[in-house]
Amino acid sequence: MRLLIQSEDGLNNFDAIRLMMALAVIWSHSFALALPQGETVEPISILTNGHYNAGNIAVMVFFTISGFLICESRLKSKSLQSFLEKRIRRIFPGYMVATTIGAFVVVPLFSTASDLSLIQIAKTFGQNLLLQNYAPPSTVFARNYSTAVNGSLWSIPFEFWCYVGLAGLGIAGLLRQKWAIAAIIVSCMAARAAFDILDRKPGLGIVGQIFGWPYLWVFVLPCFLMGALFFLLKQKIPRHPLVLVSLIGLLLLLCHVPVSDKFQRVSSQLMFPLAITYSTFYFSFTDRIKLRHAAAKGDFSYGTYLFAFPIQQMLISLFIFPFPIIVLLSIVLSLGAGYLSWHLVEKWFLTRPAAPAALTLHA
Repeated sequence: MRLLIQSEDGLNNFDAIRLMMALAVIWSHSFALALPQGETVEPISILTNGHYNAGNIAVMVFFTISGFLICESRLKSKSLQSFLEKRIRRIFPGYMVATTIGAFVVVPLFSTASDLSLIQIAKTFGQNLLLQNYAPPSTVFARNYSTAVNGSLWSIPFEFWCYVGLAGLGIAGLLRQKWAIAAIIVSCMAARAAFDILDRKPGLGIVGQIFGWPYLWVFVLPCFLMGALFFLLKQKIPRHPLVLVSLIGLLLLLCHVPVSDKFQRVSSQLMFPLAITYSTFYFSFTDRIKLRHAAAKGDFSYGTYLFAFPIQQMLISLFIFPFPIIVLLSIVLSLGAGYLSWHLVEKWFLTRPAAPAALTLHA
C-alpha cells in the first residue's frame, strides 16, 4: 500500500503550500476590502455556493499543517518548557512587531482621530502580549469598505491556544492516544452542527475574550487536530487519487445539494476537515510536484500573512486602482514585508539549537 504521508524528514511541500495559502488569503481579502460585493464574487466562494472562500480555506490549511508539525514537535521536544519556548519564539516576535506597527504607524497615519496617550500605549502592548489584537481607539480607514486595521490577526490567538491545548494533551498522557484526539474532533464537529441547526453562535463572555469565540473554535480545532491525527496515523493512511477526488467532489456536492442552505452548511462542515486534511497532505507529499526549497531564502509566509491586511487597507485608502492592480500590488508589497519580517525579526529568534518547525499560519 502506498502511503499518503512519507516518513522522510523535510521531503515535503509544506513551505511552498504555506506561502501559497498566505497569497490565497491576500487574494480573498482583496475582494472583501476592495469590492462592494465582497467575497461573494470570489471564485472559490462561487464554486462552493458561498459556504467557503479562498481565504478561510487557506487558514484551515494553515491549521491542518500546524497540527501535523506541532504534534511532531511536541513528541520530539525534550521537555514541555522547550516545546513552549519554541512556540513562543515563533509566534510572538513577528506578531508584536506587526501589532505595534499597526497601532502606532498605520492608525495615526490613516485615522482622523486616535488616542496615543501613555495609557493607550501601555494598554496596547499589554493587550497584545495576551494576543488580543488590540489597537488604540480611532476612526481609521473611514472611507474603506472595512475599518479594520488588521483583520487577519484573529487566527493568531487560536493558533497559540491550539499549541497550549496540545501540550495539555501531552501532560494528560493523551497525545499519542488516537482515540482521544478523534473523540475531540467528533465532539467539536457535533457541536458545530448543533449550533448551526439551532441557529446559535454562542460566546462565553470573558472566557471567549481570552480563548476566542467558541463558535469559531468548533470550526478551527477539528482541522488542527485532524492534522495531528494524520501525523499519528501516517503509517496507515493510503494514498490514492480516487480518495482525493471523492472527498473534494463530495464536499462540493454537499455545498450545492438542493435541500436548504442550513443543510448545505451543516453537511459540508462535517465533511470539510477530512477533505481539507487529506487534500493538504496529498499535495504536501507528492512526487509529481516537488517544491522542497520554497523557503531556501527564508520562511516568508508568516510575515506575509501578518502584514498583508494593513497593506491592502492602505493601498485602497490611498489610491483608486483597478482591481487587478490592487491584487498585484498587495501581493508584491506583502511578500516584501514578509521578507523583511523574516530577515529583520523572526529568524533572529529561531536561529538557536533545536529551532522549531515553522509556524503554519497565519490566517
